[in-house]
Amino acid sequence: MSTSTRALSLRLAAHEGARELSISGAAAGDLSFRREGRRIRCSNGASRSYFTLHPRDRSLTLGDRSYPGAVKVSLRPEGGLRAEVQLDLEAYVRGVVAGELLLLRALPAELEAQAVAARTYAVSRWRERSRAGRAPFLWDDTRDQVYLPPRPAQ
Repeated sequence: MSTSTRALSLRLAAHEGARELSISGAAAGDLSFRREGRRIRCSNGASRSYFTLHPRDRSLTLGDRSYPGAVKVSLRPEGGLRAEVQLDLEAYVRGVVAGELLLLRALPAELEAQAVAARTYAVSRWRERSRAGRAPFLWDDTRDQVYLPPRPAQ
């Protein structure tokens, strides 16, 4: 990962292994997905090994959270489905700072330090997983760093 514009895959732990996923805000409308053997069936009738959804406006909603960027729904080898958000490094860092610190009480120096630590950790883990021969990804929970997506504008 050489630049901050490089997209990374963020696995959504709360949806890992789900039997069904519902996603709203997609350019193609609100959709649901369920695993059928070695394929994924979409509520629009399509059947594929994976789907990539792009937001109609700024974000896609899964459960009670809205995520910036595209969402890939794929088959989880151990069963169920997997949801991964595709976002750039700096968007990820903003979400980790929000997830790891109490923003209202944090001093500017704390925010800066957390951003440096989050960025450094993300790049290190990304490279480590790339060298291991696996498709690189980060988890949105304590397996990597807690990521909170930005709240939609009210």
